[in-house]
Amino acid sequence: MIGERTYKILFFTLMLFMSCFVLISFFHTRQIEPLQGTYNKIERPKLSWSAWFSGDYQKKMDLRSNSKFFLRSVLIKIRNQIDFDLFDKVNADVVVKGKDNMLFDKLYLDSYLGNNFLGESIIDDKLYKIKAIQDSLDNWNKKLLVVIAPSKADYFPDHFPIAYDKLQKKISNYDYYAQQLNAKDINHLDFNKLFLEIKDSSSYALYPNLGTHWNNYARLFVWNTIVEKLEEKTDWKLSKLRESKMEMLPAQGRDNDLRHLLNIYNLKDTTRYAYRTYAIDSAYIDKPMGLVIADSYYWGLFAEGFSKEVLGKGMYWYYNNTIHTDNPEVKDRQAKDYDLRSIIHQHDIIILLATAANLHDFPFGFEEEAFKAIQNLSTPEQIREEQINGMIKRIKNNAEWISDLHKKANGDTQVLDSLLYHQAEYYLSSQGFIE
Repeated sequence: MIGERTYKILFFTLMLFMSCFVLISFFHTRQIEPLQGTYNKIERPKLSWSAWFSGDYQKKMDLRSNSKFFLRSVLIKIRNQIDFDLFDKVNADVVVKGKDNMLFDKLYLDSYLGNNFLGESIIDDKLYKIKAIQDSLDNWNKKLLVVIAPSKADYFPDHFPIAYDKLQKKISNYDYYAQQLNAKDINHLDFNKLFLEIKDSSSYALYPNLGTHWNNYARLFVWNTIVEKLEEKTDWKLSKLRESKMEMLPAQGRDNDLRHLLNIYNLKDTTRYAYRTYAIDSAYIDKPMGLVIADSYYWGLFAEGFSKEVLGKGMYWYYNNTIHTDNPEVKDRQAKDYDLRSIIHQHDIIILLATAANLHDFPFGFEEEAFKAIQNLSTPEQIREEQINGMIKRIKNNAEWISDLHKKANGDTQVLDSLLYHQAEYYLSSQGFIE
């Protein structure tokens, strides 16, 4: 029999243990291990009499406390690991586990099967606008290039989950785009097709088992193929990649991007992949200014220096939204901050790139905006003056700024107008909006 003293010792030990958890949770809200993916941050609820007596405040505080619990990430990963190993269950909305533990983004499977097919008329309208933009650029000695990046689903259809074996493939956005890009004579590269053509002859894997993008080894083929396409019918000599070193390694970095989203501890991939270190040929080459509107498939090329070395330090408009560039003056800007007519005039090349799985959104609204811009395209000088006049209005609406200029002008209207013009011109130039 356990005595009363022993019961008391056990009771106080339990209370001490629980108190330690409460105290640690109160003072240590950072997770022991970070979780991958996105989540909605739970803000501290506002305390009010009505919220208190209705119980709404307590419910929200419980949810917030649970999200802040320092062992939350550990417990989630343990649960996810058990589900994955014992029940073949994936606790990540976008990830699907295929045969041989190969991982897919669910969107890629749906796109391959034709589940998000836009319809011929919608795609025809997009292609009509893209062709009109291409024709206008041709007239101004500029180039438009559509690049269809490959889809892992098209590359590995035999690795789909068993449940997908019974599903019937319908016409997909890729199927129709591939057909019509040729029919409408739109300048393009179809890497979805090219990857399938070299799949059996490639010395090393082009896709990782636990990632969704083409891998490091494929980058040389992609980079140089795009460069050769851009050089066609021009006298440009553009920078190409060449291999300087190669080693066989387990999947690195972004090649595990889907595996990271699983938030589990153990998923073995014994495959070794070819990782090349690259050198860029940069002697005696041209650097036409280029703009890239693309999805995440361009990240690898951008990181390697494609925009910098091939496209004259041009901008990468991620999903035609956020801007990425090596130019610090343009950092953290968005595509909507720019006058598209001016952008078209400034660039020699425009590349529209997306994986076959993202063609339901392609080219991310750019075709609408650029089509409207070329309908009423002013000269570069006219666009520049419009931007300066718009900036002058902003300066006049800034009380502190215009007051300072009034003091410098000392009552002279002509001097004030001159100061306004030069201030507007200097600001726009320093921010990269005009040259």
